[in-house]
Amino acid sequence: MDGQANDGGRAGRGPTGRGRAGRARVGLRPVALGDLEHFKRWWADPEADYYDSGVVRQGPGDDFLDRIGRLLVAGGLPPWRVIEVAGVGPVGYVLHRGLDRWTGSVEMAIRLGREHWGKGYGTAATRLFTQYLFTELGVKRVWLEVADFNERARRMYASAGFVETARRPARRGQPGIIVMGAKRAGITPAHPGHTKVERERAKARGGEIRGRGQPPDGTGKAPGPADGAGGTKGL
Repeated sequence: MDGQANDGGRAGRGPTGRGRAGRARVGLRPVALGDLEHFKRWWADPEADYYDSGVVRQGPGDDFLDRIGRLLVAGGLPPWRVIEVAGVGPVGYVLHRGLDRWTGSVEMAIRLGREHWGKGYGTAATRLFTQYLFTELGVKRVWLEVADFNERARRMYASAGFVETARRPARRGQPGIIVMGAKRAGITPAHPGHTKVERERAKARGGEIRGRGQPPDGTGKAPGPADGAGGTKGL
């Protein structure tokens, strides 16, 4: 792994690393106004939506893109990073949301343009972003959600150091969801797989969680809706 991470509100290219496609260099950088067209294209892909959440959704409207544009003009999108490959250009993005200071846990999500799947870019970006969250934000645990049928994404997360911590069964037309987490070396989270943010999302959704550990309030609830990789929730 090369380079240093930068806070999303500051200038800088962010951390860099290498993907599996030859010696392609994968980097993370802050989002710029010129990236909005890429985001619009990535969000409009129905196949990516299906593998993301098990359903095909209508992409965000112009009002949402306008909102992102205003945020960028006002000072950027600190939780977001564009994934950029040398000689290729922007290939996707990663983001974090729901930072729980009490447990030191945060959720992450990632989306790649379909033409960039299977090239190792996602694995490299996940590793870089996770390391950034551990070292720059000081979190103890990073977690994410993935549809249970999305075996390619599950393998990618596993190769980046994530392990399964919980499952939510399929219901009401939604696929089963697997919660995966990665923890900083030498850290044992107080409540593995179930943070305050996850419990709040569970309360809104309702549902039984099946995995290691239970939240301290004993609710046994699921960690919330699966907008997963590429979800736009949290802006």
